[in-house]
Amino acid sequence: MAKFWRMATAVVFAALIGGNAAANDAQQLGTVSFANSCSEAVQPYLQRAVALLHSFWWEEADAALVITILSANTLRKPPRAG
Repeated sequence: MAKFWRMATAVVFAALIGGNAAANDAQQLGTVSFANSCSEAVQPYLQRAVALLHSFWWEEADAALVITILSANTLRKPPRAG
């Protein structure tokens, strides 16, 4: 249960930090094509994080990467039986 609260706190904290940048992303961030092995569901989070890194938005990029990692763990498909 403690792990859940740490993760939930990290998500909320990351969202608060990245909130200011999110409003202006479309105007200030370019497009990024970063080849990776993440699932389709996680791609938008990772692409945004990389775009933030390339735009030198260090704190926002850090928060976006935390969200990406947590999303990857949450959105991961369960293994197939058999």
